[in-house]
Formats: sequence, structure tokens, C-alpha cells
Amino acid sequence: MVSITPLSAATRRRGNLRAVASALLLLASGALVALVRWQARARERRVLRWMDDRALRDVGLNRADVERESGRSFWRF
Repeated sequence: MVSITPLSAATRRRGNLRAVASALLLLASGALVALVRWQARARERRVLRWMDDRALRDVGLNRADVERESGRSFWRF
């Protein structure tokens, strides 16, 4: 017969700390990804504002599209 020994309090605490650390790491990496995306989106909108009408036509946009897009906040799609 095999007996099952309950986990000690220290072992349970260590497991809880690992779970918390893992959750914090996941949260921090998600925040970093969001910041990088926001920065790229802001940069792309800034570049669109500086493009001339001919370059905008090449990418299928017009000045009204650019004005509408560049007026949006960096966190919005």
C-alpha cells in the first residue's frame, strides 16, 4: 500500500509564488507587446501624414483617409 504524504506549507507556498511570478511575467510581456504595437502604429500614422498625394495613391489612400487615420489615438485600430 502506498501512502500519500501531504505537501508541506513551504512547498505549497513555493508553488504559489511560482504561479504569481508566472502571472506577473505574462502580464508584463503582454504590456510590452501592447506598447511596441502602439509605438509602431503611431509611427505609421506619422509617416502617412508626411507622404505626398502621389505616394498615397500608390498605397491606395487619399488625403481624407490619412486625415481620418492620423486623427485617431495610437491605441485604436
